[in-house]
Amino acid sequence: MNPNELLARETRAWLAKAFDDLKSARVLANAGLEGTALYHCQQSAEKRLKAFLTWHNQPFRKTHNLKELGNLAIGLIPRSRRRPRTRMP
Repeated sequence: MNPNELLARETRAWLAKAFDDLKSARVLANAGLEGTALYHCQQSAEKRLKAFLTWHNQPFRKTHNLKELGNLAIGLIPRSRRRPRTRMP
């Protein structure tokens, strides 16, 4: 398997897991389990960020910190293409 195929496979694996977490969140939210649904939303966002970083060959450490992963991802986007950042309360 060439490096591009491996990269695509790893990226697809992260995205598949992210999609599964989002499907789980929908089921849980519909069952009235909002807290657990939100946990799976966070997990989905984390895995989507890791897919993006993987696709761009950006190393990342094992973490669940969305801010850390997001900052790595933002660093890959040219300034001219970035949206203004808003601060979370």
